[in-house]
Amino acid sequence: MAGLALVLGLSNTLQAQYTPEQIQALEQAKKARLQAGLNTSKSNKSIQPEQDCPDAITICQDVYVQTFSYSGTGYIPNEINPAISCLDGGEQNDVWYIFTALNTGVLNFTIHPLNPADDYDWAVFDLTGHTCPEIYVDPSLQVACNFSAIPGSTGANNDTTGHPQNELAIPVTAGHTFVINISNFSATQSGYTLDFSAGTVELYDTIPPVADSAAYVCNNYGVRIYFNELISCSTIASDGSDFFAVNSSGAPVAVIGAVGVECSPVNKYTHFIDVMIAGQTQDETITIGVKDGSDGNSVGDKCLNMMTSMSVSALVGPQPLVNLGADQKLCPVDLYYPVLDAGVSDASYSWFRNGVSLPDSGQTFQPSAPGQYSVTVFKDITSAPCILSDTLNVDIAMDYCIDNMPNAFSPNGDGYNDVLLNGVDVSIVNRWGQIMYEGNTGWDGTVNGENAGNGTYYAIVKFYNSGGELITLKYPVTLIR
Repeated sequence: MAGLALVLGLSNTLQAQYTPEQIQALEQAKKARLQAGLNTSKSNKSIQPEQDCPDAITICQDVYVQTFSYSGTGYIPNEINPAISCLDGGEQNDVWYIFTALNTGVLNFTIHPLNPADDYDWAVFDLTGHTCPEIYVDPSLQVACNFSAIPGSTGANNDTTGHPQNELAIPVTAGHTFVINISNFSATQSGYTLDFSAGTVELYDTIPPVADSAAYVCNNYGVRIYFNELISCSTIASDGSDFFAVNSSGAPVAVIGAVGVECSPVNKYTHFIDVMIAGQTQDETITIGVKDGSDGNSVGDKCLNMMTSMSVSALVGPQPLVNLGADQKLCPVDLYYPVLDAGVSDASYSWFRNGVSLPDSGQTFQPSAPGQYSVTVFKDITSAPCILSDTLNVDIAMDYCIDNMPNAFSPNGDGYNDVLLNGVDVSIVNRWGQIMYEGNTGWDGTVNGENAGNGTYYAIVKFYNSGGELITLKYPVTLIR
């Protein structure tokens, strides 16, 4: 192993020449270390998103200086299959980079470890028309790879004579997307420099995005802007301050928000931004411009090339609104369920009670039981169909009943207020507890066919509230002839 120790002590391994015996010793030592699991990270640095292929770092410059290497393999394990890749150890303290070739040319890169004794490995995959999970199962995606045990600088740089840690530069075609995995087998976290400058392929652009077109959108009411390239979600201010709007007369229109349509915690880029505006009362041509927002910038692409100007227009219609109104409290006395109105005509409607779909209905629906009612309205008036919804609660509530029970009646035959509590199961008693009436057709103020005297009586009503609880309500009523 004396030869191995001598090699590891070399200060410039890229220029070092290795005898076959030295190379064999290095390879055997690496294999033994892999089998023994000795290349695991000794760092307690936290996992970073870019350690997984879907969150790969977008290449936006020729040289990257990574002052410390990565620890672990990210949130997604086993993205590289050792059975079909030259990376016999799979991912080892790795990070991913991604780019789309702007021209046909040659990808030439070198990884220079900050510690020349570190052993870096790498693989390049053509992801055009494919997704990251396919890397594990499709060997054809790998276009270049190196798992040499020789420490120091390595890469696809054509410096292969006597340097098995290097590979030929990689020809790439314009429009193809590639990901590069860089793994630190040494697990030292000493860092590296990644240099793409020797290649002829353009890895990134320096031109700000351009708005291709715009259209009226309903769900995020306002104008949807379509861009010629992906926009970084991180550059979009949610308050809409990156944009301004005017109508056909040049008068300002309030911008109240902006939504990156495809943005999510796992999707950092979008082709569309919905600029939300104040509601319009008639058809109006709205023109959208761009400016620096509350986040200190306008909107930019994956390489943060920021827009400095924009002017796109769309014909925007009146804002459709679904409003079922305020929650409804009811009492079983003279119970009448209100008719609910979605408020938007000429659309498709889906009604629900307590989350369960109700039979087909139209713009209006009349409940027949308490519960939470909601409606979803589908209206095809924009480039993306409107999906609008609202919810309200219909509740039978004791406090409402107490405040709204009829507490007097006048059974004098004038056809007005002659019967008390018709349609409700009720008992009427006098002040001594004697039963004057029991039933659900309403008390007409008589007892055994004789008129009861004026005065105070008590109504006893039993009913179930919305929660299924039996409520007994006793309250005074006044008979006045």
